Amino acid sequence: MEGNVLAVKEEGKKYEGGQLHDYTYRFNSDKLLDMIQKDGHNLQTKEYDAAGNVLKEHLYNNLGNATQHNTMHYEAGLLQSVVTSDKDNK
Repeated sequence: MEGNVLAVKEEGKKYEGGQLHDYTYRFNSDKLLDMIQKDGHNLQTKEYDAAGNVLKEHLYNNLGNATQHNTMHYEAGLLQSVVTSDKDNK
């Protein structure tokens, strides 16, 4: 038996605008989606707390450049607020 699996990747292809694109979906050791890539560029990444709540979400354009960051705040397991900033954290 091998060691613990830290992440699992799923891959797929999709036609968009007449062109075939490669998508990669990565799941962390808790089986929570933590990354989506299109053609090797990040579209979205997520960070979670121990309870599985999304703490941070990063969104990217089709070239993999960061465009938006969302930070979530929870109290007693309930989402209380989301702070959204652009790529420059404004």
